[in-house]
Amino acid sequence: MSRALLLLALATACTASARARVIPDAELEAPADAAALAPDAPARDAAVEPAALVDASPLDLTTGGNPDVATLRPPDAAAPEDALAAPEDGADASAFAGQLLVAVGNDGKRMVSLNGKIWMDELRDTTGNRDGPKNLLAVAYGGGQVVAVGGGCTPTCVGRIVTFDGRVWHEVDASAALGKLTAVAYGNGAWVAVGSMPPALHSLDGGLTWAPAAKVAVPAGLRALAYGTVGTQPMFVAVGDGYTRVSSPDGITWSQLHASDGTNAAYRSVAIGNGVVVAAGGRPDSGKVDSGRLIRSLDGANWTDELVMGPEMPSVVYADGKFFAFSPAGDDILEISADGKEWLEQTTNGAGSNVAVGRLGITRFFLSRISPSTIKFSTDGYTWGQSLRMSMTGDAILNAFVIAGP
Repeated sequence: MSRALLLLALATACTASARARVIPDAELEAPADAAALAPDAPARDAAVEPAALVDASPLDLTTGGNPDVATLRPPDAAAPEDALAAPEDGADASAFAGQLLVAVGNDGKRMVSLNGKIWMDELRDTTGNRDGPKNLLAVAYGGGQVVAVGGGCTPTCVGRIVTFDGRVWHEVDASAALGKLTAVAYGNGAWVAVGSMPPALHSLDGGLTWAPAAKVAVPAGLRALAYGTVGTQPMFVAVGDGYTRVSSPDGITWSQLHASDGTNAAYRSVAIGNGVVVAAGGRPDSGKVDSGRLIRSLDGANWTDELVMGPEMPSVVYADGKFFAFSPAGDDILEISADGKEWLEQTTNGAGSNVAVGRLGITRFFLSRISPSTIKFSTDGYTWGQSLRMSMTGDAILNAFVIAGP
């Protein structure tokens, strides 16, 4: 089939698959299997006409182009009968055959987008936008599944886990968590989640069931988690409050603890690339001079080359052979490094918080937000545009993004 028809088929399948509902525990018996993701699954209501997504690329940041919102299908419109027609030439028929952008936040807020321009299928479990048990604080993709974690303290701290197969959100039992869960990652067939209190949680069945994972307790106050090869060894690396750091080869046995220094400073983000792990963070209450911290490790055990600079750096990602570390929204500072040791400071034109990175087709794509839920995006990390999704009065804060799919 032609390139144009292929893009149209993928956009149609992803859009029709994105209509979402929440399944309570009682209905949840098994993870979505191949049959559940088959192309002959019933179409959801409120689908988007194929014509609405002829241009599924990000906004043109050089020209300030805007999508044609008039082509959006009305909310009560019926889905076309062939919305989930089988793809040709043996193409992947799963819900994540093409990329799908997913955002999660406070009050259980979650929504999806095909292109970063238009966000749809918004769900919100409660209101209040406070530290409540329905909050979703982190999200990741792996093994054909999106997993989001969170929870809150009101006053007892509880965790929350939901999964998303590209069509349906599932509420998962998170009672093994003894505090709110703040980070999640997938690696080597396993899902791992960590949070404000030990233990770490571990799942081997696509996020359906979770159990305490740590033979030795992980530290409290973990904020970020990544999986990748550090040196020559694949591992999970978690960082958090008081500049604590800890690593694990499998998400079960944790070691190489660098304990908290007891301050309110923290490593708030971690990224792995090219055999190096970089943690980023700092002190949020000490202004824009010597508040930021960047540090690297070549083996997950020994940490060196700490950089103390400028404002806090709460976000770090790895893309295209480089680490990108971002200051908070409004400070417009970007640090770039190929090795996590030598950093080059650049200026952005308005990167937000909670930066995530991935690809849409062949296009590099960064996502972030400014308060509380206006979404920003960039194709290079320097120049940031703004999607049609703007904050409104009473909006819940968006906490995390992921670009799901191949």
